[in-house]
Amino acid sequence: MPEPGGNPFASLASLKTKLVNDEEATKKQEQINQEAKRKQDQERQEAKAKKAQNAFFERALKGKFQDFPPASYESVLKDVRSITVAQASKDFGFLPVMVAYEKQNGIAGRASFQVLNNGMLSGEKIPNELSHLTKQNIIDEVARIAETIGVGMWHKLDVDILPDSDSLDDMFGERGSELPSRPAEKENVKIDPERLRFLSEQPDFKFGVMSKNWGFTSKGYEIAVLSKCIVFENHVKGNAAFVISLGETIKLSEEMQKRTYKGKVMNKDDAQILANKYLKLLLEEATSRRQLVEKLRAVRVVHQGNVWQQKMQQTIEKFQSETFPED
Repeated sequence: MPEPGGNPFASLASLKTKLVNDEEATKKQEQINQEAKRKQDQERQEAKAKKAQNAFFERALKGKFQDFPPASYESVLKDVRSITVAQASKDFGFLPVMVAYEKQNGIAGRASFQVLNNGMLSGEKIPNELSHLTKQNIIDEVARIAETIGVGMWHKLDVDILPDSDSLDDMFGERGSELPSRPAEKENVKIDPERLRFLSEQPDFKFGVMSKNWGFTSKGYEIAVLSKCIVFENHVKGNAAFVISLGETIKLSEEMQKRTYKGKVMNKDDAQILANKYLKLLLEEATSRRQLVEKLRAVRVVHQGNVWQQKMQQTIEKFQSETFPED
């Protein structure tokens, strides 16, 4: 109540001003609270994303640098032509990678980096042409490629994979040109990781065999070993695959089974023992693509259009459904 003799209108004005100030203060505090909550939510999401990225890196790549086959791989990153992985050294804890891109003047550009075992990236500054990418993008892409091809499931073994395949039997390829040597050193020969993923994710996939010298060979062929058949696959586009029956079912000893991961043979020595037992005679009998067909009655699967995976799956399932006396 206003004091006797006082101005009631002044008191009302003062009260109104106070109410307005209180309302503005409340709104301001609400805005502060909302902004704080927004920052907390953003930090929580970033922490969650970083945790997922770290978990993905540890699952796909950490500790597997020396198992990563050196080669030039196709990339899904925007404006990146390819990512070339070099052989990791036992003495250094990083994986050398080179990102190929196109400069503004149309000239091919390359930027070299090192993926560290702690999930960080060191090396050159990201080029201006790739300024839309972050170091984390590059790390994630290398890890994605590693998981796609199944690093750790493919082994350099002491076997010869089609050593006599050359331009004379290119009639069994998808095109007539011969592949250049050492695809890891040729940017224009890029590996299609999806071909390797398709095989390594087969339920009965046991392990993969690469060339003992170069990993992914100059001819591009490697062998996917399943329980009842093997697939001569070519990671370089433009070459057909060949599927052959083993004539028996691969059996792992109890000790080998203890060292597997989800049925996959991750131990190189175990893979070599199995290759000697189940693959050696076949590889000695057929030393070229032509001989695979003529001597071992291989089924040839051409990678054409979007149906090659379906054709390959049908062929594999046909071989895997075979029954043998000892089964």
